[in-house]
Amino acid sequence: MEPQAALFLRLVFNKFHPTKQDAVFKLLPEQEQTALKSLPIAANTPKSLLHFWNGFLKKVHYSWFVEPLKKLPEVLQPCVVASFENDLQYKLAHTFKFSALPEYPLPIKNFLLGQFTSAFGKMPTLPEELLTPTPLDSLLQLTKTELVTLIDLLAIPDIADEVRHIVDKKLIQAILLDLSLLQQKYLKQCLHQRSKIPTTPFNVKEAHKDKTKFLHDIHRRGLKRLATALSGIEFDFVWHVSHILDSGRGKIVMAEWQKEEVAIATQVIQIQIGQIIPIFKSS
Repeated sequence: MEPQAALFLRLVFNKFHPTKQDAVFKLLPEQEQTALKSLPIAANTPKSLLHFWNGFLKKVHYSWFVEPLKKLPEVLQPCVVASFENDLQYKLAHTFKFSALPEYPLPIKNFLLGQFTSAFGKMPTLPEELLTPTPLDSLLQLTKTELVTLIDLLAIPDIADEVRHIVDKKLIQAILLDLSLLQQKYLKQCLHQRSKIPTTPFNVKEAHKDKTKFLHDIHRRGLKRLATALSGIEFDFVWHVSHILDSGRGKIVMAEWQKEEVAIATQVIQIQIGQIIPIFKSS
């Protein structure tokens, strides 16, 4: 039984046979019974799977659709783009340089989107509303811009660990000027706390001299920190968070994610994320 089919059937049983599931399970082949029992889901909303694709289209960053669209025949590409909602349609039309798009009634749009799903590739089994609660549920409510801001702040404790030992005030000021106002604000908070995570030295005294590379390295380290915070959490959750980001950043997060949480680091960074989000939410 396909995972999506097993999940849908489990939700149907939860809704219509909440107290007699064992009796219903016995009517199925043994292999399918095992598949259903392996899904410890209490939800009883099968319609959440039926509307999964529509919700997915609204939250996923448009860059994830570029490569799947390229897999389609060129003549079909503008037809599929025309089936998306306005904002997504506009961004993809601009990316592919489509000057004009055809117009279709809703049934045709739904058919074209159905053709596109096979080109998109593997989807998560669970929609957001069926995910197991995690300490990082707030990430799913962030926009792409907010997630990028979070990433830019996650490596600041490493900078603080080195700045704390610098006595040259002019050098400290020069380092601060390379950072955004939010990064400066969080750095000043971190100076009063010692990091509990062993990390590779940043060598900030030299690194800050090349501002572009310095900020890029901070961002790249932040991506790895986000992946570490997500490690140990089910991959469907990681998939949803990563697809709020653009495909470049999202692929890095998914590649760096580990099935088991990283000792000490995962929990420490999760706490830091809880401290960071209010900083940019209040700005």
